[in-house]
Amino acid sequence: MQEDKNQTVSGILRARAELEQVLYEMEKLPALSESAVHFAAHALNNYLTVTGGTVELLLLMLANHPDKQVRTGLEALQQATNLMAHTGSRLVNAETGLDAEMRFEKVELPIMAQRFRLFYPRIADQ
Repeated sequence: MQEDKNQTVSGILRARAELEQVLYEMEKLPALSESAVHFAAHALNNYLTVTGGTVELLLLMLANHPDKQVRTGLEALQQATNLMAHTGSRLVNAETGLDAEMRFEKVELPIMAQRFRLFYPRIADQ
């Protein structure tokens, strides 16, 4: 019984020492300043503006494309861009006027699965 108690106390003391070491190491980590977060959010917003504009132009140019999946893919990209812009705006507590609600739509799952199958090997090869 005493041996179990000694092992428990020893374990607690080791855990405490490890925790103190981790806390000491964490103090060395640089903190993200508010200005760094604002800068990153602003830069992200710039990229998202270009992406959103490009998608908008593609939607106009490909409005009559025979493959309906082209429009569906572009609209999904547009929605993802809007959601990301909303997330970025929350980093700086600014309002974008964008609706950040999820949009649920019917998709062609076999076509989507085929495109994923074609896309991910390219990523894996990089």
